[in-house]
Amino acid sequence: MLDGDGLMCYVVLTFELFFRAYNPLEFRHGPMSMADERALVIGLIGEMHAQAERAVLAEAKTFGAQAVAIGERQAPEMHDLDGAFALESGLPEHAQFCICRRCS
Repeated sequence: MLDGDGLMCYVVLTFELFFRAYNPLEFRHGPMSMADERALVIGLIGEMHAQAERAVLAEAKTFGAQAVAIGERQAPEMHDLDGAFALESGLPEHAQFCICRRCS
């Protein structure tokens, strides 16, 4: 039987096997091959590179993955995704990252 710390370590290791974080453009050049019908790809969309980052999510959908975008604003390109969430915080981009970071 696992104690509290052992259970926590087991859960963390299990999640690390299934959940990975990549820069959106890095994802396109390697891990995109893992984006199949069993994958959920969640993109944190920044203001500066929003168009390119949304394009990566759209590309993941062509491989069969479900794709969800989280960003400051909704964009027409997000309507083709499986989910899209707008923070609408009014904060500068570096502060928006902090909000998303706390939710993860």
